[in-house]
Amino acid sequence: MSVQNINTTPQIHQMMEHDTSLSKKDWKTHSLVVLSYLLVGIGIVLACAFPYIALMTNHTVAILIPAVVIASGVLGGIQAMHFGTPDRTVEAPAGSPKCPFIGLHRKGQNCWLNAALQLVFNTPAFKKRLEQRSFWKGGLNDVMSAFRQYKKETTNVSSVDTQAIRKWLSTKVSSLDPSPKIQEEPWQFLSYFLDQITSQLPKQTVKTVSQVENKASTVQSTNEPLTFFELGVYYHEAKSLHEAFDLYFNESLNPRDKSLRFYTASPEDFSIRFLPKDSSGKVKKNYRMPMQWETTERHFGGKSQYVCDAFLYHDGNSSEYGHWVACLYDKGHWWKISDAIRTLIPKQQAQAYLDDSAWVHYQKS
Repeated sequence: MSVQNINTTPQIHQMMEHDTSLSKKDWKTHSLVVLSYLLVGIGIVLACAFPYIALMTNHTVAILIPAVVIASGVLGGIQAMHFGTPDRTVEAPAGSPKCPFIGLHRKGQNCWLNAALQLVFNTPAFKKRLEQRSFWKGGLNDVMSAFRQYKKETTNVSSVDTQAIRKWLSTKVSSLDPSPKIQEEPWQFLSYFLDQITSQLPKQTVKTVSQVENKASTVQSTNEPLTFFELGVYYHEAKSLHEAFDLYFNESLNPRDKSLRFYTASPEDFSIRFLPKDSSGKVKKNYRMPMQWETTERHFGGKSQYVCDAFLYHDGNSSEYGHWVACLYDKGHWWKISDAIRTLIPKQQAQAYLDDSAWVHYQKS
């Protein structure tokens, strides 16, 4: 796989509606949006007319009337959001490559789960594992069923019910709220997903070489599956991804110890989660993320070439608000998957999103 042939045309090809008619769900959603804007506008006008209303009635009424109207508008907007994305069929404009991915409807605040499922269902390494029955021993039955349903569909938007998956996931992950009104984060699903497949993955030897002050070095070996790195605070101090990995593999609880952890072989693929630096939940790196990356002997016991083929990023000022999106690579093109909307994006835009990514997947090339 190579990213050298990615289309660098600066034009962004936005998905176009194939059917301009609106369903009953669409009409309800759009009507609520229009009504909420109208109510908020009326409330603002009434607030500006406070002196006149107070003269005709009293101060309490003059305050309550615009407050109730504005609150009704805001609640209407929230309710419209919970109806989810419109049920529309979308297709690329003439001349664009056909999108190989299927969109997912969003019911409520489930964009985080949609993005995570897109990554799992469409990244070649994860698809391969999902197709191997030997990986599953009951821990991911609901995900497996959704994956089979997703694979069989030929429409542009899948009928997979992500809210049903969220309810199932909440029985597995105690910190997860089953309500679609609450925004969560994609690694609540991805971490559970990786935990379930870890026991079935081939393990690599990890050697830890430690030297305390002037004493002789000691070597310890353990067997661990090599699939996932949670860089945490390491990437905040680094000026490149290589440096972030150096800090990760040199982790030592005792600051006086000189420790070097490394794997004796290179994995076929791996994922990286970047933990947020502060309470905002946003990931802010001091360096550009590579689309192509060569690991060093310091990390994996040998040099290997890797290509980024999928990542997740968050659009918003806080992880509690905003929108989660998946970006997927296929045959020289990057696609931005935002719930039911699929957009072909140029390499420059994909790079900008990758630099702000919170979860990245690399595949050996």
